[in-house]
Amino acid sequence: MHVVEKIEIDALAAQVWAAIRSFDALADWHPAVEASPADRANAAGSVRRLSLKGGGHVVETLDSHDDAHMTYTYRAEDGGALPAAGYRSTIKVAPAGRGATVEWRADFSPGPGVTAEAAEQAIRGVYRAGLDSLRKRVASR
Repeated sequence: MHVVEKIEIDALAAQVWAAIRSFDALADWHPAVEASPADRANAAGSVRRLSLKGGGHVVETLDSHDDAHMTYTYRAEDGGALPAAGYRSTIKVAPAGRGATVEWRADFSPGPGVTAEAAEQAIRGVYRAGLDSLRKRVASR
């Protein structure tokens, strides 16, 4: 399956990237994430252990991080609290006029006992909540 969510933010791309560039910063801008420590910062192979508000965990591994292109890609073989398996995701910031576009995309299979529709809706919901929160966080600076 494939999901793509985008948002336009009225801030410079560099400002938006500064808010999300650190692999361990997800808890700073995603409302569902309580903690997101990563063992090797932005180095490939870094493992991020997400603790979700209300319970649940997700373990993700950073595949690549590129400051010059304002993007990183990570994966979670076992979706943990996500209803997905073989989950691979990329988040990217790009200039858009006088603002920025953030694109968050994923490829995955539905987790065991989860319909494709339910898995897609869940991932879209996670992305939408994060992107909306990011917009508010960056715009308030």
